[in-house]
Amino acid sequence: MGDIEDVFINPEEFGEPATYVYEDGTEIALNGIFDNDFISVDPGSGAPVQGRNPRFVVPTAKLPKEPTVNDHVIVRGINYRVIESQPDGTGLTDLFFQHNSHKDLPIA
Repeated sequence: MGDIEDVFINPEEFGEPATYVYEDGTEIALNGIFDNDFISVDPGSGAPVQGRNPRFVVPTAKLPKEPTVNDHVIVRGINYRVIESQPDGTGLTDLFFQHNSHKDLPIA
């Protein structure tokens, strides 16, 4: 995993720092690649549904426990709720987010 972490996950290159907050309150600092693509899907109705698809790609080994849908990630000062995690089989995990509108967690 060295090259990926040294280049892509490194905040001095493409990576960004974040705080992962598990449901039990455990917090860890980790680096990853944040992406917030715009998507537009036409479900065949002629009225496209549009939105953002925020995700954070992290080294799987940096997550001490399995992510759950009650966890949060604070990245770029925004608190996101984890709605899905997908290990990709290469040592990275994609964390898919929903913007958390609740103000119950402090922003780092």
